[in-house]
Amino acid sequence: MGFPLLRLVLQVGKILALVPSCQRPLTFWQKFYPFVMAGLVTLGVGIAMIFRAPFYQESSGFGVIIQILLDSTLYILNIYSILTSHGKNYVWCKLLKNLKTVDDNYSIREHSNYWRFIGVNVLFWGGQTYMSYWGYSAIGFDFFRQFAIEYLQMYDELVINFLFYAVLTMLLTRYHALTKQLQYHLFLLTKYGNTTQFTKACSKIKLDFCRLKVCADIANDIFGWPLLFTIVYACLQTLLYLEIIVVTPISLNSILYVLIIIFLHYMYVIINIFLCESVSNQAKKTIQVATNCEKYFLGERGPDHDDLQHFIVVVNDNMPIFSAARFFEINRMTVFSTLNVVITFLIVMVQFERAKQSGCRQSCDNETQNALH
Repeated sequence: MGFPLLRLVLQVGKILALVPSCQRPLTFWQKFYPFVMAGLVTLGVGIAMIFRAPFYQESSGFGVIIQILLDSTLYILNIYSILTSHGKNYVWCKLLKNLKTVDDNYSIREHSNYWRFIGVNVLFWGGQTYMSYWGYSAIGFDFFRQFAIEYLQMYDELVINFLFYAVLTMLLTRYHALTKQLQYHLFLLTKYGNTTQFTKACSKIKLDFCRLKVCADIANDIFGWPLLFTIVYACLQTLLYLEIIVVTPISLNSILYVLIIIFLHYMYVIINIFLCESVSNQAKKTIQVATNCEKYFLGERGPDHDDLQHFIVVVNDNMPIFSAARFFEINRMTVFSTLNVVITFLIVMVQFERAKQSGCRQSCDNETQNALH
């Protein structure tokens, strides 16, 4: 994944007010535009809530609570991403500058891969089309009155997740390039034994490693809260629809609709979580290669040996770590933890609904017996 695709997604993000403009000074419209988009989302959500009010009033139990939390999480994700984008102008520019610098230092070749963004859009709008057909068949035009704004809200979520995906992919490519460069100089060291030349190469790699650490920290700053909201939203969405499948008898089309929703939301989350761990693991390989170099400096206590030790310390202290707004570290265990939470709450909800239904039946039986007597 290269800069052409990232620039394309950034342009889409600017249209949705999710990404700031690097232009300086900003025009009045560029400053005011995020508030226009935030107002549009707020107005749309407000209108949708008016039409959903009867649903909230008729519903009871865990289902309506989860639905309210679901709607609130998606709204907060949108508003946070839009209103904070203006203040992240400097960090976005610094992120792109550092990525470009490392790219130029190692002549990294990346394909545009426009098909990835096109494919994600086709998958997203295909799923939305099917959901619209299902919703219109179920409740008619009221479906669009209640959920039309979610097309914009969920597309905002998609663009945010894809931007994070693009940045993670570029970081992974650059960490891989640093590791390959270090391995190449290790090969030269084993062949010619020139420790001075090797430590000079390490100094350059060390500087670029620190640049990538800054990029990873910026990615945490930009995407930390949106990632947290996305994980929470995916868990709530999964919990709500699994509860519908387990508790309520529904048709095959409805089950397919539910599975599409769960897949669309969990797909982005899982891919980005595994990419975060891949970036961290790729950076750790640099430490492993550097540690293997120490055997070629045995017996030396000169500047070259000190430079190698300093290189290892700096690289070890600048390992990329990704977190969800600093609440928890992102790695593959995050996937299993979220699934564990969903399953636990699902069991509680199913037991609650069954106890509720059992209580209703017992009450009806008592009323019937009283009427007979």
